[in-house]
Amino acid sequence: MRMEDSDQDGASASAASSSSSSSSWSWEENKRFELALAAVDERSPDRWAEIASMVGREKSAEDARRRYEALLEDLCIIESGALDYEYVACLGVGESLCWNQQWFDPLSLSS
Repeated sequence: MRMEDSDQDGASASAASSSSSSSSWSWEENKRFELALAAVDERSPDRWAEIASMVGREKSAEDARRRYEALLEDLCIIESGALDYEYVACLGVGESLCWNQQWFDPLSLSS
């Protein structure tokens, strides 16, 4: 293997690692993201860069912006009532974390 090939492979691996680390969010990163959203003025011209810096150095301004857009989409799905609860159940999420119609509909408790 030539030295140039080794360098290119290393760069590719580094880019792939960077891409995967920025696309996956830990619980702690999500929590810092939520706190940063509340703290940073939405009119700030550097909003996403400020939020990213509060989340952690592995997240870019673009990562923060994309995360926000994904959260807005999720919120729209949830608020529209279009969430597929059978799919959520297949993910293994405990019922305590999911909407349960019986909790909010007293008539359904009698059946």
